[in-house]
Amino acid sequence: MKSDKLSMFFKMTAFTLLAGMLLLFTSCDSAGAGGEDVLEEDTSSQDSPTSETPQTVNAFIAATSVAADDESITLTWTETGTSTIDHITIDYAPRKGQSQQTQVSAGTGTLTLNSLDAKTQYTLTMRAVTASGAIGDEHTLILMTARSGETADYTFVTSADELDKVRDNLSGAYLLMNDIDLSGISGWTFLSTPRGPFTGLFCGNGFAIRGLTISSGDGYQGLFGLIDEGIISSLSVTDADIEGGDYTGILAGESDNGLFIDCNSSGHVTGGESVGGLIGLIDDETLILGCSSSASVTGTYEAGGLIGKSEDNANEIIECYATGNIIISGMAAGGLVGNLLQGSIIDCYAGGSIEGQRFLGGLVGDTSGKVTRSYSYGSLRASESDGTLGGLISSYDAPPEVIDASLTACFYDGQTSGYEAAVASGNGDKWAQYGTAKTTAEMKTEATFTQAGWDFAGESANGSEDIWDISSSINNGYPYLTALADSY
Repeated sequence: MKSDKLSMFFKMTAFTLLAGMLLLFTSCDSAGAGGEDVLEEDTSSQDSPTSETPQTVNAFIAATSVAADDESITLTWTETGTSTIDHITIDYAPRKGQSQQTQVSAGTGTLTLNSLDAKTQYTLTMRAVTASGAIGDEHTLILMTARSGETADYTFVTSADELDKVRDNLSGAYLLMNDIDLSGISGWTFLSTPRGPFTGLFCGNGFAIRGLTISSGDGYQGLFGLIDEGIISSLSVTDADIEGGDYTGILAGESDNGLFIDCNSSGHVTGGESVGGLIGLIDDETLILGCSSSASVTGTYEAGGLIGKSEDNANEIIECYATGNIIISGMAAGGLVGNLLQGSIIDCYAGGSIEGQRFLGGLVGDTSGKVTRSYSYGSLRASESDGTLGGLISSYDAPPEVIDASLTACFYDGQTSGYEAAVASGNGDKWAQYGTAKTTAEMKTEATFTQAGWDFAGESANGSEDIWDISSSINNGYPYLTALADSY
């Protein structure tokens, strides 16, 4: 024991001597020739940037015009600021694809990006860079290339007055440059009608139109009344209050052969037949991609959290969701689509509560279409004792003329929907036996879905797109869509 203590004493003594020598060496090294201390210059706040963290400076770039055809986008811009700009970098990428970068010298003022895909949404990020590598403000644009064989000379929209003028040229191309607040503006009417449908491009550029209010008993109500081959992208219509007749939605009353990418809505919409949180009726090869709605919906027949009714076998609703509550006085209401008469739903979900007479489904009220890798967790309540309710789908009846009707790898929360088994409930309600019921815990477990072939981030057996992911802090623990992560 004594030898251990003695050994410890020598070790501590040696450590103390070594520390003292190091301190003395450091003091001598930092002293000047006259014995005065030399203060090292603090460079932490200087302007010399590093490659890891470029310095932001007073250099700005702003687009002044944008034009596109089916394979290129041409930008024109101005350069401002007190710092001298050396060059401009432009990163650009399709919605799901690899980013590319190009650069031009300062003062060029214009650039054409070539070899792009037609009818595709691109995100462009422009940066002004000094000779030292310092970066000025970023300027981001989200817009579409034109349809095959067409051109688009974009008109910038910055105010309610400019938005109202869209009705004067319904075949034009428009780029929203900031949020627009329509709150307090009474008498606003839809921008297009069945007699004059919107056929152009409207790119929201990631901005929102807020406070849209429409009160009418007529049909085809929404920001746009009817869209015929038109394209709407990256647009939010929030805090809306829409009242109309048949074919009413917050973004559009009806779409024929339209394309909607990364659009969303919130607020409340009331209508008659075919009422949706985003669009009332879709037909004729309409594609809804990456869209969502949290709007509450009230209708009389065929009401859905996102779409009221889909009528064409070529319609597709892909990677979309709806969480708004739905009340219908009649029949056919679904958390996502009221009546999927024809068309496909792929990689979607719904979470709103549904109340009505009969044919109520957590995802779809009535369908003879195709539903793949989708789920629901909303509650259901029928006002009729014999109302047909389905945790996922209420009525699934594919007539012979409907090709490839199917229901594949779909689930619903049997606990939150109030239905845990594919049998008639004891209170007289009739539950349709479609989709696989899971407990809430199972619905919040990744393996439930990956074992059924769902493409999740972090696994490769089911694909590499990483369409789905799951987190206890997002979407209340249910699976969420990775492309729409910013919307949660």
